[in-house]
Amino acid sequence: HHDGFCIWDSEFTDHDIMSSPFKRDILKELSDECKLQGILFGTYHSIADWHHPHYATRYGGDPRPVEDSDMELYVDYLKKQVKELIEKYDTDILWFDGEWEDAWTHEDGMDLYEYIRGLKNDILINNRIDKGRQGMMGMTESSKFAGDFGTPEQEIGAFHPDIPWESCITICKQWAWKPNDEMKSMKECIQTLARTVGGGGNLLLNVGPMLDGRIEQRQIDRLGEMGSWLEINGESIYGTNAGPFKPTDWM
Repeated sequence: HHDGFCIWDSEFTDHDIMSSPFKRDILKELSDECKLQGILFGTYHSIADWHHPHYATRYGGDPRPVEDSDMELYVDYLKKQVKELIEKYDTDILWFDGEWEDAWTHEDGMDLYEYIRGLKNDILINNRIDKGRQGMMGMTESSKFAGDFGTPEQEIGAFHPDIPWESCITICKQWAWKPNDEMKSMKECIQTLARTVGGGGNLLLNVGPMLDGRIEQRQIDRLGEMGSWLEINGESIYGTNAGPFKPTDWM
């Protein structure tokens, strides 16, 4: 997911979905449907791009010399792509990742954050735009770093009633779809949701599409079960604040 492939029709690269046999702008379809259904539309964008010749990190035995890269040219390309996501697809959330490599700096993160704010002031931007994230717990080290919310990964964040955060957790074991992957039980899903919300966070529950783009039926069923539970118990989740008591292991 750091290979720079764009699932939208980009003006700035042919390494995109319109150059593939699929030839449909799936991001536009998703954006339009979210707007129709009244759902905020968020997009994932990797800071790292191991395909781009000017991104100054090589990966997996890539023989291209790092000395041939020019990060200024890459950052300009990155900004143009982010602008596309905002102006063509009206994204409400930018969820960055891949900021941990040395090629990306704190100054780069601050500059990109201010650039995005100038394009759309009310957009939400996660803390992986900058260098302040502290490991998999995902919270920012201090206020000097950019980002609107922390991003604990594959674990429920600590009790933070005054700091915005969102735990990103998979419905199965892996981020990408895997045949026969072990899926979380209904009990595990609800406990994860309740403990996250009880600690002051939002839950991003990852569901990976299969090779043909469809969502596996058993995962659809699990999401439907969670929706049915929320129809009855939603007032304990939606619009609530952390505490006053900390979540416990039995919740």
